[in-house]
Amino acid sequence: MTQVPATVAAFQWALLVALSILVVLMYRQLAYLLGLGRSIGGNPGLELGATAPGFRYRLSTPDGQDEYTFVPGSKPTLLAFMKPSCAPCEEGLRNLSLAVAEVATDRINFIVVTEADETQVAAAPTFRESSLSIAQVDQGLAFRLFRSGVTPFFFAIDGHGIIRGKGAGVSRDEISELVMSATEQTQEPLHAGLRMTMRGQPPRGTTLESTEGSP
Repeated sequence: MTQVPATVAAFQWALLVALSILVVLMYRQLAYLLGLGRSIGGNPGLELGATAPGFRYRLSTPDGQDEYTFVPGSKPTLLAFMKPSCAPCEEGLRNLSLAVAEVATDRINFIVVTEADETQVAAAPTFRESSLSIAQVDQGLAFRLFRSGVTPFFFAIDGHGIIRGKGAGVSRDEISELVMSATEQTQEPLHAGLRMTMRGQPPRGTTLESTEGSP
């Protein structure tokens, strides 16, 4: 019987372990994609009436990045999940800016959320030149917390942290409807305000908490 050299045997075992790890990783990725497919195929995103989850995000500043925490509740918020490489997202961001400019301030926060890094954001003119701050989050956050892997996608959250509207529409009318769904729970008229978040500045109010002190 031929004896396999020790180095060859060790290599075979290492290869077997590597293949096993690869199979596990492929299985996990397949499970993720199947879950994402079910979400997109049906009605993506958390159900209406669900409580919106909080999350940490980063804003770019001249000195680097500051980190903040989005805390749902106390003030209506429209979350817009977008990706710089997505053409509909560019249209949505432009219409979002127009919608913000048409309404007064202090009633609702707008937060544009992306999983892209600073380089990708800077490479997209519409994102780079937007007056709205672009909140950067970790990869997979949208699907993990909000059960949506679609971009663009909006969540209208009322002042109690409840999701009142959602959708992938990017027209001005569709965005305006989402604004209404987030604010209609309050008794004050909508024209009382809409807060625009300028680049590098988080929306002010109790819905946001800086992890490094007040901005």
